[in-house]
Amino acid sequence: MRPLLSIPSNDLARVRAGLEDALRGSGPAIIVLDDASLSPAESRTALPQLVADDIAVVIETSGSSGEPKRVGLSAEALLASARASHGRLGGPGQWLLALPANYVAGLQVLTRSIDSGVDFIGLPGGPFTPEAFCRGVAALDHDRRYSSVVPYQLARLCEFAEASGSARDILGSLDALLVGGQATPADLIDSVRRLGISVVTTYGSTETAGGCVYDGIPLPGVALELDEAGELMISTHMLASEYVSGAPSTPRFLERDGSRWYRTGDTAELVGGNLRVTGRVDRVLISGGVKVSLEAIESVAATVVAGGVVAVSVVDETWGARPVLVIEGTGSDDLESQVRAVVLETSGRVAVPDRIIWVSSIPVLASGKPNLVAAAALASQ
Repeated sequence: MRPLLSIPSNDLARVRAGLEDALRGSGPAIIVLDDASLSPAESRTALPQLVADDIAVVIETSGSSGEPKRVGLSAEALLASARASHGRLGGPGQWLLALPANYVAGLQVLTRSIDSGVDFIGLPGGPFTPEAFCRGVAALDHDRRYSSVVPYQLARLCEFAEASGSARDILGSLDALLVGGQATPADLIDSVRRLGISVVTTYGSTETAGGCVYDGIPLPGVALELDEAGELMISTHMLASEYVSGAPSTPRFLERDGSRWYRTGDTAELVGGNLRVTGRVDRVLISGGVKVSLEAIESVAATVVAGGVVAVSVVDETWGARPVLVIEGTGSDDLESQVRAVVLETSGRVAVPDRIIWVSSIPVLASGKPNLVAAAALASQ
């Protein structure tokens, strides 16, 4: 067994040093925690003192739709992911860290930097701003320059670049700007690319050591399959070793035909080897016996409104469950009528939301993903 060392995410020097030792096998395994996780005594005592010998890093998932899980990743998985990423992007380079190091996308920026020997640049603490991001990009001095963001950050950068020619030039100097963590609107990707920014969409999870599909194409060594229900399964040497704690009730890892597979919980289509994720298995509610995709409701409602959209399920005594929309912005009767009309037209009557809640901003996790638990709490008030 191997000791587990906890390090606060805002101490990047310690995180980098601890990660390097863990990857080399010369130090304990590490778990990077945000300040909120470090504060309560119960969070500290809940951490295991020892983990399996092959685990180098333990990462807490975001818990966007439920109880967070602690995922154990080996050095082999992390380094394989880092090398496959650099191979797809055109070679090692210098990275700008714009994501928390306690999430897999942020930690992989550090892993790639350690493996390549090219040190990263980190953004200053505090809320994300496009101005600070552009200053960080301008400070990169390697021949190849990279960064990784979530869709919320990409939208802020796009808006900033549309209003500033110098920002367009700076962002255009990146060889690749990865975006992932959740579905990114296609129109946002199109807008960013029209500005001359080399954005690359990524798909993956903590259990796959981060993004393992770039622009719909799996990285080398990654196999994709759909089961009989259309759920995406992934087999790769980048898979996590185990859940250290908080394992889901439905087993996610399975052995088949001599290979280890991960059940993603996503529904998808594979067209000519290219991946298109269509939704979440666990984001489907049943209302009056009819299945309703919450992600489909979000997608069509987003064509009508300017702000972010989150669809959640609330308990209903008559129908079992009903959809409610939480939308960023200021509502009106006319706008709500438009939203309901487009949902009715594309998804059917049962998908039309019972209520629409307007908020100044969609609640998000530290990773930038929508906080589905907080959104559901708003819808239940």
